Amino acid sequence: MTKATQDAALVAAAKAAGFPIAVIRSEDEIEWRGAVPSAEQAAQIKLDASAAIHLEAVRAECSDRLYDQASQETQINIATEPASDAKTAWVEWRDGMRARCAELAADPGADYRADASWPECPQSVKDFTAQH
Repeated sequence: MTKATQDAALVAAAKAAGFPIAVIRSEDEIEWRGAVPSAEQAAQIKLDASAAIHLEAVRAECSDRLYDQASQETQINIATEPASDAKTAWVEWRDGMRARCAELAADPGADYRADASWPECPQSVKDFTAQH
């Protein structure tokens, strides 16, 4: 993660907490615009920023894994297909991926990059998406 990403998350968390940031010189040297948060509030802002960064990273990983199996075009084609057992299997796997995404996002220590952390794509889904 880049410093710009970290800074953007920190600025957003601070703004949401009601403590806009004027300048970030370092993680511990922040110039606040207006009210200055207490040490406890500043710590919470940093935690909120870290959680936002983690959430976006997990979402990106989930999205990459879904697109690895089925491109956006393939997913659009699948959406227009009539109901079938194969389409149901795809929807169930996709929904399982999304549910797992939410679980992994809620756990800052989760190893969301590990294959074992995600539902395995059934062969029937692989075959179905390959047809599109």
